[in-house]
Amino acid sequence: MHHERIVLGHGSGGRLSHDLLDRVIFPPLDNRILEGRTDHATLNVGGDHRIAFTTDTFVITPLFFPGGDIGTLAVHGTINDLAVGGAIPLALSLSLVLEEGFELRCLERILLSIGKTAKNCGVFVATGDTKVVERGAADGIFLNTSGIGIFDHHLTLGPRQIEAGDAIIISGTIGEHGASIALCRDMAHPYAPIVSDTAPLHDLTQKILKQCSGIKVMRDPTRGGLAATLHELAKASQLGMLVQESSVPVSEDVASVCELYGLDPWHLACEGRIVLMCDPRSAEKVVEVMRSTREGSEACILGRVTHEYPGIVVAETDHGSQRVVDLPLYEPLPRIC
Repeated sequence: MHHERIVLGHGSGGRLSHDLLDRVIFPPLDNRILEGRTDHATLNVGGDHRIAFTTDTFVITPLFFPGGDIGTLAVHGTINDLAVGGAIPLALSLSLVLEEGFELRCLERILLSIGKTAKNCGVFVATGDTKVVERGAADGIFLNTSGIGIFDHHLTLGPRQIEAGDAIIISGTIGEHGASIALCRDMAHPYAPIVSDTAPLHDLTQKILKQCSGIKVMRDPTRGGLAATLHELAKASQLGMLVQESSVPVSEDVASVCELYGLDPWHLACEGRIVLMCDPRSAEKVVEVMRSTREGSEACILGRVTHEYPGIVVAETDHGSQRVVDLPLYEPLPRIC
């Protein structure tokens, strides 16, 4: 767990990432907002007015993949960090770190993708920065995006709202993004490409908040996948997460890729899914609302929160046995986003 130097696993969303945050990053930056450990910060700007603020850096390889590219991923990823906090995205910043020798035609293609994606999502790039580093000091291009959003409600969402008995819901099948990247990196694979699930989620989250009550927390299961997201929420709430293993939706294509490469779909990144916890009386309504949208058409209830197994994620099999869902030491696919 403890290293004297940074390794790839520190950026993976697994146990090494959590260890780096707990031991190195959070202590010197200690403040009340960071204690929430959410994907965005909620800032009071006077009276009852609040804004959401988030930032993210994208280092994915390859830059282009079925269903998107580093540009669409940057826009969607930043918007989604605001959306799962219950905010309406307004504007983005965009910073480019370019390696000497990077092809201008690739840069233009990525920027066109960013502009088109932002417009389709109802946001715009308001500010930014560009830096160029020597050949070999980067891998072509890295992007950093920040986003701001506003709240049109007074709800408080977060792990502290979770209670035993709450339903655990996911908006669709898991692992498409991770499986897509795995296939892209292996040009000799025998399968047709899997399309990444990258998509903006703000319309879906706003529809849920407007039509459903009892929403406790929403998260997008990116690095580390479903397993990492459930672990984070279990640790933050000090409650157990009991999931019916057969309820976890995995497509046949993703299952095949996982079998081929020895991967676990629970650990593969999603870029267009929501994990949500709500009052059990609202669960069926939430699923109904999700399924009325393209992004949530395969939504389902995964399980429930429990006082048992505090801080632990447990899967219940069809045979009635139980297993602990481990958090991997590191992401099996580094540079996934």
